[in-house]
Amino acid sequence: MEHVLLILSKSRVKKKSWKSLRFQVLLVVQSLIQKLQASGKSGIKELCQPDGVTLDVWKNVFPCILSLSSRWQDSQSQLIIIIDDNMYFRSMRYDYFKLARKYGTGFCQVFFNCSKSEAILRNSKRTEEHQIPEDVIVRMIEKLEPPDSENYTWEHSSVFIDMESHSDLYHQSTIHLLMSSLSNPVEAQSYPDEEEVMKNRFQNSTNLTHQGDLILRKCVAAWMAESKKQGSARYVQGRAKDALKAKELIMKRLKEDPLSFGVSDEWMIELSASDPSSDFYKFISESFFHQICHLPT
Repeated sequence: MEHVLLILSKSRVKKKSWKSLRFQVLLVVQSLIQKLQASGKSGIKELCQPDGVTLDVWKNVFPCILSLSSRWQDSQSQLIIIIDDNMYFRSMRYDYFKLARKYGTGFCQVFFNCSKSEAILRNSKRTEEHQIPEDVIVRMIEKLEPPDSENYTWEHSSVFIDMESHSDLYHQSTIHLLMSSLSNPVEAQSYPDEEEVMKNRFQNSTNLTHQGDLILRKCVAAWMAESKKQGSARYVQGRAKDALKAKELIMKRLKEDPLSFGVSDEWMIELSASDPSSDFYKFISESFFHQICHLPT
């Protein structure tokens, strides 16, 4: 049986918010799956620009999808959609697993293990508009969450590839993983309607910023209490200014893109401000004290 590959990447579009681009590509993939399951191959031509996807993204991604029509000759062929993205946070990949679970499709991960020096070298060879700042690469590597099937069972269908090795075994293991995933789709589960999903998403976002604000207030209070023990009124005033600036910067990142900031969607956010041992409380506290020591001059 023939297998047709469709490769989608957010790098095809102009740099904006990576979070927004990732979400838009996810919406396109979801719409494609819906059309294919409803109409088969003919569903490709029925695909329209989904709500929430900008024209810029759609114009860059849709031609890749449309090209399937000419390459997909056998109606019995199976389609493999490859998402070409670093997805260094587990939560980024989990969005696609949830899609697979929702529609009963296969799912797997191919993890390319690349050293920092190699990543920086490859990035330097990109065209200027597609290059990523070196400090961003370093930060991604530091925060990278490789597949971990022992603690996250949904990641069991994963293969690790060493970028410095050229062994054919990696090629064989990848093909085997793809075929296995096609033969063993994720068990489909019913989901609430889209309106309910969006409502929950809004509530979670509101709760995250509220809890973050409460934790930061405690951090500022602790910082000021310590400052008052150490210096004059002028010294304390300067420290207060720094504390409020650090709080402002962290709240801005929480509101704009909490996942890229380092917040995991697997953390329990609710009431975390009253639990100093919670992951979110510790993360915000550490971020505050790191930020206050690295404020822009």
